[in-house]
Amino acid sequence: MLPHAQNALGWATVGLSAAFCTTGVVLSLTGHEEAGIALIAAGSLGGGISVRK
Repeated sequence: MLPHAQNALGWATVGLSAAFCTTGVVLSLTGHEEAGIALIAAGSLGGGISVRK
């Protein structure tokens, strides 16, 4: 994979993980705890991102 494409994919994954976690927290605080926990868990799966040089 080209370095630029790999970098873009990495940042997209980080953004998606952050969006899942943020949405999960909001859902948890508004009374939808099960859905919120599921989204937080899904967002945390992208935490193991490594960038090769």
